[in-house]
Amino acid sequence: RKSVGALLALFFVMGAGVAQAQFGAYGTYSASRLSGMTCLDPQGKCSSQNGDVNTTGGWGGLFYDFRSYGPVRFGVDGRGGEGHSNKSAVSSAGGADATATQNVLAGVRASFHTPVKILKPYVEVAAGWGRSNVTEPFGATSSSSSIVPPRQYDHFLEYEGFAGVDLRIFPIMDLRVIELGIGNMNRLGSGNGASSVGIKSAGIGVVFHLPAS
Repeated sequence: RKSVGALLALFFVMGAGVAQAQFGAYGTYSASRLSGMTCLDPQGKCSSQNGDVNTTGGWGGLFYDFRSYGPVRFGVDGRGGEGHSNKSAVSSAGGADATATQNVLAGVRASFHTPVKILKPYVEVAAGWGRSNVTEPFGATSSSSSIVPPRQYDHFLEYEGFAGVDLRIFPIMDLRVIELGIGNMNRLGSGNGASSVGIKSAGIGVVFHLPAS
């Protein structure tokens, strides 16, 4: 919530005095499926037997549209977010943040004018950095202590494609009725389990932008 608030504040500072719908800020709530993990439980009894785990979380981002070609308007986009799950695809253990991810992505986007002016479909390709414990096992509990050591987090090169539709409901506000994403995370450096993790996501949200001139 703090991250989304900071992004919105930056948006209004950047947009002061501009008379076109070029700058925008958004927040979304999304559900993701991470797949391709290897079960590391000694007895093979992981929370997910399919090598995948579902996470939920929030994203916040800024975009700037700067060039139009016919009905297509091109721009750049930057976003960050995180997801959590109380289950694991690599262990039978669970609990708060059993699986956690944080991501920062930047990319290019294209939005499209349609005969129905209140509908604004868009596509985006983005890449960046991810941090997650999704492939790492839980630490073993010490015989002299009930405290479980913190899990290791890996760093990933992440790339993802998005497609969605925004619905205008006010001059400066749209409802992001759907956003679908598909991509991959490739681990940087050494670690445990799978080095490549697939991503599929679906989300909804709100978009604030400068009113059209």
